Amino acid sequence: MNIEALRKEFEAPGVKLVEENGIAVIEINNPLASARISTLGAHIMSWTPSGGRDVIWMSRRSLFAAGKAIRGGSPLCWPWFGSNGDKPKHGFARTSIWSLDKIKQQESGETIVSLSLSDKEVFDRQLVDFEFRLAVDFVIGSELEIELTATNLSTAPHSISSAIHTYFSVGDVEKIALSGLDGAKYLDCVVGADPGPFRQQGDITVSAEVDRIYDASGKTVITDPLLKRRIVIEKSGSGTTVVWNPWINKSIAMPDFGDDEYHTMICVECANARHDARTLAPGETHSMTQKISLERL
Repeated sequence: MNIEALRKEFEAPGVKLVEENGIAVIEINNPLASARISTLGAHIMSWTPSGGRDVIWMSRRSLFAAGKAIRGGSPLCWPWFGSNGDKPKHGFARTSIWSLDKIKQQESGETIVSLSLSDKEVFDRQLVDFEFRLAVDFVIGSELEIELTATNLSTAPHSISSAIHTYFSVGDVEKIALSGLDGAKYLDCVVGADPGPFRQQGDITVSAEVDRIYDASGKTVITDPLLKRRIVIEKSGSGTTVVWNPWINKSIAMPDFGDDEYHTMICVECANARHDARTLAPGETHSMTQKISLERL
């Protein structure tokens, strides 16, 4: 559907459709928050509660090109998380163009934006070996909720790993503390030969590259003294939490990531990663939800 058709169907007070590099972007402004969502990857790139500042981090060097992942925001990793042989890292959902299905204004002031993707819409058909339907619902208000729902429409079971890979904006990553994972076992993807599992002791602080997959299904909290806020991250349908910051060398090596930008972000991801992969029987559906809210310091 072209941008003019999308505007005719969906534009309303507080809802605007714009085109960026040939890709439709949904701009939401309601009494509670503003947000920007790209149809490339069904990718939320901004969420700013009313009177506050953006909670979502974006790289100034992100490519914003069809078939390429957006750097920052909240990529949807599906149907695999991480590497998968010679296939694209983190799957194809984040680089596919999704269909915009619904935008609904709630009496409470929130806005619901719904997008979907099927196997027939994946740009590289060699990546798809089963029939499926993916749906994502964004609830945009004083809190942000992202629900990713996958349905196996094929006649055979399929194992799925996935993540809602959210990048959070922070004042200085070396000054934040990430709580809620004390005592959790984790795999350390930085150390290589012996990735663990290890066990977290106390809060997580960052002073080097971090890439960990935690066995954790509960709430995590980013305490940010510079921006004077706590970011509270709750979830359901997820048994693993991924924490990532590329630090200096990886930042320099990534063409779509500014060399010094690692200081201003931290990824806390709601995931079904590695051993938490889910096998969907024919016709079965699985949903994973991440809910983000703020507390002032």
